[in-house]
Amino acid sequence: MKEVQSIIDRINSDQLLIPATFEADLDAKLDYRDTAPFDSAWTAASKKLPEANVPAAFKGLQAEIRKAAFLKTLQLTESPELAGYVSDDFGLIASSLLLNISDDWVNGLWNEYAAGRFPADELIPVPGKLGELV
Repeated sequence: MKEVQSIIDRINSDQLLIPATFEADLDAKLDYRDTAPFDSAWTAASKKLPEANVPAAFKGLQAEIRKAAFLKTLQLTESPELAGYVSDDFGLIASSLLLNISDDWVNGLWNEYAAGRFPADELIPVPGKLGELV
């Protein structure tokens, strides 16, 4: 899908996941993400958009976005733990796009990354189709 490829291209061309994305107190942000309401909302979205349901034809694209997000984050932060969180987030975003299933919370997750922020506070759900926001 063109939206997923567009995200990958933006990561690889330093337009998304830039140094400013990771300038905040990341330890505090990671701690926050591991508690409710963030963790509960992330888990609910993950159950609604399981990667296992992504059609086989799109599995390579799903893996590519996760890898691009992981490698860019690792390059910028030297933190494999943080890179794993970001990769998981982009896997969830890709699932929404590839399964064509809207989730307002995932849209909010995307909006944080698109605005150059690492999502770790209470997200503002954004109604609509994620493909229209990318």
